[in-house]
Amino acid sequence: MLMFGDRAASSTAEIDDYVEVELRFFPTVGGETPIELRLTPTRKDFPPVRAKLDLPRLAALEERPRAYGEELGAQLFDSTPLGGQFTELWTALKMKGADCRIRLRLDDPALETIYWERLCYRENGAWSPLAAAADRPFSRFVPSDWQAATPLTERPVPFLLVYASPGGLSAVKLAAIPAAERDAIRAALTEREAAGQVACSELGSGGAQAPTLAA
Repeated sequence: MLMFGDRAASSTAEIDDYVEVELRFFPTVGGETPIELRLTPTRKDFPPVRAKLDLPRLAALEERPRAYGEELGAQLFDSTPLGGQFTELWTALKMKGADCRIRLRLDDPALETIYWERLCYRENGAWSPLAAAADRPFSRFVPSDWQAATPLTERPVPFLLVYASPGGLSAVKLAAIPAAERDAIRAALTEREAAGQVACSELGSGGAQAPTLAA
């Protein structure tokens, strides 16, 4: 049984709006790709599984997105215990009335060529795109060497204010930026500019200098 936080999935206690679900693919060894399904918060660890991904077969279906997604789903969920793990997961989430965020993590560069956004999962006996449901946002984990930015200490801080509100918006049922909204932002920045905190430049539709790609 899945456990969320300190309580079992069968409990009526509330949990966070989303359960974080990570589907992690490790480097392929001997033609098999180790996969782990991880949840946060949870007190259950799903055992890792191994899948034999047939990349040439997927490549042959590139021009047929739905068939591609179903074949990828079959290779992952029908041919490994991963399908049963997902079924257990969805059952527990429904019991709790919870949604989940699905994060895909690829540790094998060879798997980058797969169209993961097409991945399908069998629900109620029919294939359905895993990333298409509003109650389970789907994303990719991309590692990087990002470092925290250095705080700005010098004053004034350069500040560019841009208002892009071209003509003809009513034809596409869009409203122009209200003048009161622009004036309120200007007033707030003018006060800080006078105090030497910011140095503001402005590009605005209908102003002295309109925003363009060149500008």
